[in-house]
Amino acid sequence: MQISRIQLAIAVIVFSVTFGTSGIAVELDESKLDDRSQLEEISGIVVDRTITLMGHDFYRFFTSYRQFTQPESKYNLTVFERPSARWGSLVWIEYQSKIIYKTFLSPGRSGYQEVAENAARQIEEKLGKLRLQELLSDHIDLERDEL
Repeated sequence: MQISRIQLAIAVIVFSVTFGTSGIAVELDESKLDDRSQLEEISGIVVDRTITLMGHDFYRFFTSYRQFTQPESKYNLTVFERPSARWGSLVWIEYQSKIIYKTFLSPGRSGYQEVAENAARQIEEKLGKLRLQELLSDHIDLERDEL
């Protein structure tokens, strides 16, 4: 796996912002980049927006299973959680601001790993179907976000 110049520049910027080193200068000359594939966006990111320990466990199991079974996944996902003292936590996963998976995590249950693995399998299947539908759909008259 080769790291592109864009990814390296982003890593240096994140490092400098995190650790406060302002002396690092990054110059990226796009005229030298003949191959436009290096300018692709970073993909396969799963953002953790969970709150409780249950939610964090679900996120950890979900991402580790997803990374093990689909390491080349190009879908950026966000895991959200709405905790409730009475009912447990409502956890949902969004792709492009659309909910693609939703479940409740009970506070008395400890089988979050199985739930997270099932979620990863269902989501990958659903994303494959969405991608196929997107490729086969005719949207000459409308923009993608208007569908």
